[in-house]
Amino acid sequence: MVSVVQNIPQSLPEEQAIQLWLASLKNIRETDEIKAFSKACQLAKQYYVDQYVDDQQSLLISALSVADILQLLKMDKETLIATILQYSDLEQVNLAPHFDPTIIKLIKELQAIKKLTSSSINAETKIAHIENLRRMLLSISEDVRIILVLLAERLQLMRRLKYFGEQTQRQIARETQDIYAPLANRLGVWRLKWELEDLSLRYSNPTAYKTIATALSQKREARKDFISRFIKQLQYYLAPLKIEAEIKGRPKHIYSIWKKMQNKNLDFKEIYDVFAVRVMVGSIKQCYEILGVIHSHWRHIPDEFDDYIATPKGNHYQSLHTVVIGLEDQPVEIQIRTFDMHEHAERGVAAHWRYKENSGKNPELERRIEWMRNWLELKESATDDTFVENFSTNFESKKIYVLTPKGKIIELSKGATVLDFAYAIHTSIGHRCQGAKVDGRIMRLNETLKNGQTIEILTASKEQPKRDWLSTYLGYTKTNRARAAIRSWFKKQDYDFYLEEGKATLEREIKRLGAKKPDLKTLASQYNLKTADDLLAAIGRAEISPIQIANRALPVSNKPSLLETLNQHSSLTKPTYHGEIIVAGTDDIFSQVAGCCHPIPPDEIIGYITKGRGISIHRKNCTNIQHLAEAEQDRLIDASWNEAHQESYQVDLQVYAFDRRGLLKDILSLFISEQIDVLATKTYSDKKTGHANLFFSIELMHLEQLSALMDKLQQDPNIIEAKRVH
Repeated sequence: MVSVVQNIPQSLPEEQAIQLWLASLKNIRETDEIKAFSKACQLAKQYYVDQYVDDQQSLLISALSVADILQLLKMDKETLIATILQYSDLEQVNLAPHFDPTIIKLIKELQAIKKLTSSSINAETKIAHIENLRRMLLSISEDVRIILVLLAERLQLMRRLKYFGEQTQRQIARETQDIYAPLANRLGVWRLKWELEDLSLRYSNPTAYKTIATALSQKREARKDFISRFIKQLQYYLAPLKIEAEIKGRPKHIYSIWKKMQNKNLDFKEIYDVFAVRVMVGSIKQCYEILGVIHSHWRHIPDEFDDYIATPKGNHYQSLHTVVIGLEDQPVEIQIRTFDMHEHAERGVAAHWRYKENSGKNPELERRIEWMRNWLELKESATDDTFVENFSTNFESKKIYVLTPKGKIIELSKGATVLDFAYAIHTSIGHRCQGAKVDGRIMRLNETLKNGQTIEILTASKEQPKRDWLSTYLGYTKTNRARAAIRSWFKKQDYDFYLEEGKATLEREIKRLGAKKPDLKTLASQYNLKTADDLLAAIGRAEISPIQIANRALPVSNKPSLLETLNQHSSLTKPTYHGEIIVAGTDDIFSQVAGCCHPIPPDEIIGYITKGRGISIHRKNCTNIQHLAEAEQDRLIDASWNEAHQESYQVDLQVYAFDRRGLLKDILSLFISEQIDVLATKTYSDKKTGHANLFFSIELMHLEQLSALMDKLQQDPNIIEAKRVH
């Protein structure tokens, strides 16, 4: 099994363990750092009196062991001190006189996150919840070092799992396999990842672990002898190159052997890299030179050769991999890489974990992981003591993670409120929300949440959201989900009201425009609505114009327009249209509006190629077009209104009113005030009934202008009805 070196024997008394650990740092840490570590250890010894993590180990030895793991990862002084003192009760202990605020802040964050992760993962836990827990651990802290401390502490726990009961072993191993090993993988901390995986397999699947470990153990002495002889022979072959190379036998990761056996359905004897050698040199050129020598002396297996130098893996891993048939016809895997490549492979942090894990893409999470990797890579070359602080200020998580009372993790956008949380749990809970407790305290519904808080929603028996919850000023809701749910609720509650409003509005427009009742069911589908009632409700909410719907049902007549009737015996010509209608993709074709149906925007139109009179523009539902002979249908051509071109269109209007002196003058004055041109007029008066019928041919820009004109006409108490005629 691959493992991180331990410098602290677990059975030593506390003071001896402290002195032994400090002595191990003598040649690798500065004197002032060792003094600071010594002070931290003595304070911890004082604070942790008679405290134990299990029957075999004191709390101090455990903390010191975690710090030792982090030391081997070359973590900074602040991280190691915070790790040693992380179990201190900061309400009872004042660390300020001894250490700077950075260390105290790290301890507080550690304690807060460990409180959140204290709930166990059972067999019924959903994969989505496990993934949310991983994300929470990556997002909840603004300091990457916190995650590394958690990983090192988990490794220390796994090393001591033999002292726990079988059920606890399986539970903790499952948590490690599902959460902590993938975290180490995502951050690329390979030393921790490998040992966490091996130990989790040891307790989660002891039979498989024992089988592989036994197979390796049985061959241990033979393997040692075989590897030793193979390395000597390789050194002999490489001697003429005079290349300074470091050659080592590589320990095999038990979990990776098991994974390969599972994925490829192989037996242990079919695993080629049980015998493995690694060659490290100074340059890429030397890597290929050594590869050439190896292939010239041993037969290699072509399918097992990979050039990850020319084509690095997705995690930027680089190395040459080859499998040769070595001594005694045994397959041997050889990895060839530079020292820099090896350092990256051992402690590199640029791993793209999605290549290894079956996880969906989450841009925000990947952005944060990339930031953490960069931090880990750059910290070693940083000389400024403020590196950590300055680097952290350049990143801010866009997500927060909070908990339900049962420990379920909920991901929300940063800035989300208590009410947003309620709607994230379930829409009905949001609708019934009337209060909330955050970490046991009653809080306002518009309170902004923070990472790690536990929220309990207090609900009423009936759904009763408030319109104030949509107010931007009051700040009750920030997430799109919550706001959309509230709007949807009110839309449903007001449905009946808007349905009746839509019916009345549409009937009024149909009557005024002289249209017949439209097929609402067919029209509803054209607006992506399910039913005719949905269409009427949309009209009532002013989401769809009633004029649009009424216009679809305007009757089509073959009779000439009023203007055409008046001009039948005059020298005036029928109006032509240039620029406002697009025919066959261009607005430069001579066309004229047909008098039979007289379309105006937004009527759907089509062109008809006449004989010698250009293009005649009809409504698509024009009777003449609908009953066009089959032989004539080739004359039809696509046409549409040019929205960029502002032109007027002819409409015939009828006004039925009580006759009085000055009526015509008043109506014409209204046309003038509305900037509507009158092309022709015709009036009839009935002296017996006292009524008058007035017909006008006018020019409009669009149907909405006609509807507005009718509204103003009917403000005159003498006008009984105004409508469009055909």
